Amino acid sequence: MSSRIPADRMQMTVMIESTGENAAESVQRATVKAQAVATAIRAANPATGAVTTMPLPVAPTADWNGFPGAAVANSFTSRMVIRVQLDRIDQLMSLSAAALTAGAN
Repeated sequence: MSSRIPADRMQMTVMIESTGENAAESVQRATVKAQAVATAIRAANPATGAVTTMPLPVAPTADWNGFPGAAVANSFTSRMVIRVQLDRIDQLMSLSAAALTAGAN
């Protein structure tokens, strides 16, 4: 005989990505987007646990055009991760939808 214990905590991870002509611009855009997504997650379910944002390193944007191709202006990509603690699995879909609607990748 086996018993099943329901999960009492879950974690959802949301990725934010923005580009800009320079590193500071890409970070600023990612920060604004991350704040909007975190606000949308909290608004979708005020009982949501901790919502934390963590920046990742800024990097030059990869040039996917390859050779030969048109010259592409150099830009920078900034990424942020939002970690959301959940108490119930039935919160997952509504919070995912709120994050995507607010601009999460």
